Amino acid sequence: MDIEALGLALRNARKAANLTQALLARRAGVSQSRLDALENGRVADVGLVFALKVAHALGLDLFLEPARLSRPTLDRLVAENAQDDAARLG
Repeated sequence: MDIEALGLALRNARKAANLTQALLARRAGVSQSRLDALENGRVADVGLVFALKVAHALGLDLFLEPARLSRPTLDRLVAENAQDDAARLG
């Protein structure tokens, strides 16, 4: 996952939780301007502590997985989509 995708994922989680940037920034103990820059892809680098603070304030955790260095197959994309759908439906 790149920084732009991380920002988008955090923004989507924030919106799903019905939180404003200001409220999430307060809960996470980070600046709203930096959170806004991350969410909107205007930051070149984000520290691990910053990302963890925001994620934890949203009830999320960050984890490592093997990098996907090759292009995904159609079968893999379909399987991932099915997993995402199943996770959303609970």
